Amino acid sequence: AIGRCCVTQTDISSHREERVEVALPVRLTLQLTAECGESIPAMLVNVSASGIRVLTDVRFSPLLSLHLGTIFKIAFFFEEIEVREVKIRAERITRSGPYAVELGCSFCDLPDETRTMLRHKISAQLAKSKMR
Repeated sequence: AIGRCCVTQTDISSHREERVEVALPVRLTLQLTAECGESIPAMLVNVSASGIRVLTDVRFSPLLSLHLGTIFKIAFFFEEIEVREVKIRAERITRSGPYAVELGCSFCDLPDETRTMLRHKISAQLAKSKMR
């Protein structure tokens, strides 16, 4: 019918899969580069195959508007995994102090190969921690 959206069970399953990714705590520095070209430093707090959580300080860029849907470009190296020039979208924004802000971001264009490598790395780290 006209005006109806067709959503298949596969679409629902893949959407759910993206939302239940296990995150691995990390501590890496990176730059968040806004679409306007402005860069601000941030700390990568955790990573999953579907996104990242970063911590930054709003004083680094008083003019940069942080709102849901803001797109940034990032690059980071996590052991043998290289994430280069990948876009992320702010899905959650939480104040964690007078100036500190945590951004929960989803990957917009992470290559499938890199996503698979992240899943394997996270699974291996979790298995290793359970053995201890």
